[in-house]
Amino acid sequence: MRPRVSSLVLAALLGLALAGCASVQPPQLRVDKIGVEKAGISGLGLEVFFTVRNPNDEALVIERFDYELSLNGQRLGRGDYGGELRIAPYGSERVVSEFQLSWFNLPGGVKRVLDEEEARAHVDGRFLLRRWGSAKWLDFSSDARVSLRGTRDRDEY
Repeated sequence: MRPRVSSLVLAALLGLALAGCASVQPPQLRVDKIGVEKAGISGLGLEVFFTVRNPNDEALVIERFDYELSLNGQRLGRGDYGGELRIAPYGSERVVSEFQLSWFNLPGGVKRVLDEEEARAHVDGRFLLRRWGSAKWLDFSSDARVSLRGTRDRDEY
């Protein structure tokens, strides 16, 4: 009877230790700037500049993320970032997502917002986080006041 009790205690302690190691805080995402790039026949190209921060004491690997973008309460649509991000413990990385707006889906309110210098940006989305050979989706939401002027120089960002 004694070996069974100690085996159960050992299994419970191991499970608690693994559960503690398995908990991870979701990465934090912030919109830094939105660059209005080029108008074409079918729509308008935007570049959405993000900073992604790792609030954990271990490195994170983000396979991709997707998001829904709104400016001043006007929904613009969905975008994504498909590149792999490796973020050091407590570190951050800057990324740029190409975002396409169709002229057919562009309400007048959004056109007025894009003429402004700044706007309130809101993003809801999810990260695909890879850890220990498996992948898991983690939700995020972020609000920021952002500049809407000019294009970016890739070297500056």
